Amino acid sequence: MTDSIKRLLFAKQIRVVFSALLGLLVGWLVAASPLGNTIEMNVLDIQFRFAKDSHAPDSSIAILTIDQNSLQYFKRNSKTKWPWPRDFYAFTTSYLAKGGAKAIVYDFILTNRTRIV
Repeated sequence: MTDSIKRLLFAKQIRVVFSALLGLLVGWLVAASPLGNTIEMNVLDIQFRFAKDSHAPDSSIAILTIDQNSLQYFKRNSKTKWPWPRDFYAFTTSYLAKGGAKAIVYDFILTNRTRIV
């Protein structure tokens, strides 16, 4: 290969690398800016709109939540105040398992110490 062809190929490689780095830099700057956040949220919103009717919810899954109504109900009817004792969760787990639950997941942290006897 002649020197002029080698220089031309090298210059082309330099331009490709420089263009890629410049594209990455511009992409990073846009992503880190409020404009990038707005674009990301709008694209995510569009994805959720298209996906909402694509899958029917699984009727075999039930989600039990603890909300203010739950807290008030148990406070009124069973004199159980928050935080509920751990035996309450043991009873609930046993009840759900007897009802055929294949998985029971709690999403909270038990921070109060309980003495096991």
